[in-house]
Amino acid sequence: MKIFPGFSNGKEHNIALPEEFFSELLPLIDHLGELKVTLFALWFFEHQEGSLLYIRLQHFSQDAQLLNGLANTREAALEMVEASILRACERGTFLRYQPQNQEIADALFFINTTRGRSAYRALQEGAWSP
Repeated sequence: MKIFPGFSNGKEHNIALPEEFFSELLPLIDHLGELKVTLFALWFFEHQEGSLLYIRLQHFSQDAQLLNGLANTREAALEMVEASILRACERGTFLRYQPQNQEIADALFFINTTRGRSAYRALQEGAWSP
């Protein structure tokens, strides 16, 4: 087991997690990969600017630390990322916009928050384009 050395002073950048993450969502998550991609997405959005925030499959699959924490090989980790994202979509944590006849790599994922739902609807209605 690899040992975590602890959080260091001056390097931490705290991220905000919605109260519902702990009170409603966390008790429902029964898959470690789903938990990891959910936390990764929340961290990712915390570092983005703008009001219409989304994440793509490539953002997950380009993060070596996330992949290393999901499986022993890159191929297995990529499969786990995709399966975990789809679980988060089924649960309602992520909203997936995937144009017809497009691959999951072309999809945009939004966190199911007021802002995420607004961006998702705007995209569906053609009022916004990334």
